[in-house]
Amino acid sequence: MKKTRFDYQQKKEIMSLHEQGRSMVEIAKRLKCHHNTIRYQLIVWGLHVPVPRVFLPKAPPEKIVELRNQLYTYKEIAEMLQCSIWHVQQVSVAAGLGHVERKRRQRESRHASKIAEGISDGLTLRQIAAKIGISGQRVDQIRQKNDLPPTEWTINHRGPLQDDLLRLVIAMAKDGMGGYRIGRALNISHYRVRKALLKHGIQTDTCRARINRRISELYDLGLKKCEISRATGVHLNSINDILQRQKTPKTKGKDKP
Repeated sequence: MKKTRFDYQQKKEIMSLHEQGRSMVEIAKRLKCHHNTIRYQLIVWGLHVPVPRVFLPKAPPEKIVELRNQLYTYKEIAEMLQCSIWHVQQVSVAAGLGHVERKRRQRESRHASKIAEGISDGLTLRQIAAKIGISGQRVDQIRQKNDLPPTEWTINHRGPLQDDLLRLVIAMAKDGMGGYRIGRALNISHYRVRKALLKHGIQTDTCRARINRRISELYDLGLKKCEISRATGVHLNSINDILQRQKTPKTKGKDKP
C-alpha cells in the first residue's frame, strides 16, 4: 500500500484546519486520505494526545441474561451494570438472546396482549388472527404459551359437553340420528358430538353411510336406478358405483392361485 506523504503546503493546511477546530475526518476528506493518517501526523507534531483505552469490568452473565429476558437493550444493560456493550452482546448472543430474539419476544408480547384483549371482548381465534395479521394456529400457540384462557367459541364448540346436553345427545343417537343431524339440531359441532358418543361407546353412522344404506334398501324393494336417483338426489353414476361396491366383497391383496 502506498504511504501518504505530505508536502509543506499540505502540512500547513492540516495545522490551520486543526486550529480552526475541524475534526480528523473532515481534514482527511479535504486532503483525500485516511483519518488515521491525519491522527498520526497530529500525534507526531504534538498537537493531539491519544486518550488511553479504558477496559471496563465484565458483568456476571446471569445478570445480563436476566435483564435481556426483561427486554432491555444492550446499551441499557451496559449502563446499568457498568460494563462494555460488546461484553453484553457476546453474552446475549451465546445465551440465544440476541437482537433478533429480543425483537421476536417483543412482537410476541404485543401479540399476547392483543390476544388477551380479543378474548375478553368475546372474539373468536379467527377474528383475533385477522385483527392482528397472523394465522389462527399462531394465535392459539401464543395463547397456550402465555397461559391465556380459551375463547368463548372454543369453550362452546370444542370443550366437553355438559351433562344435560350429553344426555340429550345420547338419547338422540339411540333414536337413530347421526352425529351430523344431532349437531345441526342442537347447533353444535358434529365432530364434538361424535367425540362425546365415541367416548361413551356409541358409534354413529356418517351421512354417506346412511345414504348408501338407503340406496341399497330402495334397490332391494325393486325400484329402478333412475327412480332411486330422483328419491335420494344422488347422481345415477354414483348409484351404480355404490351398488357395485356393495356387490363386490372387499379382499386384502391378490387372490393366490
